[in-house]
Amino acid sequence: MINDILTAIAKRLGAQVPELKYIDEDWGQLDSYSDNPPTKFPCALLEMQSAQWRNQGNKTQDGTINISIRIASLRLSNTNPKAPEPQRLLAANIWVVLENT
Repeated sequence: MINDILTAIAKRLGAQVPELKYIDEDWGQLDSYSDNPPTKFPCALLEMQSAQWRNQGNKTQDGTINISIRIASLRLSNTNPKAPEPQRLLAANIWVVLENT
């Protein structure tokens, strides 16, 4: 069931935010950063944080699940106000992605 929920969220993110180049479960892709991280940028990483279930009787349950969506981008451009405008615009692309999520 959890996999179905994460898959549905990933599909919806892919449809609504086409700028994302990588959408997957968060298994630490960004934690041990190297020259070649196992992702493409910008990315969205999904992780189930917690789940609380309640028995409703008749072999049914309902629950509340907290899921985090981690958005990341590899920033190779300068955001300094004195940088050339094309560099600043390229660096600001992540904000467009965040506004669409």
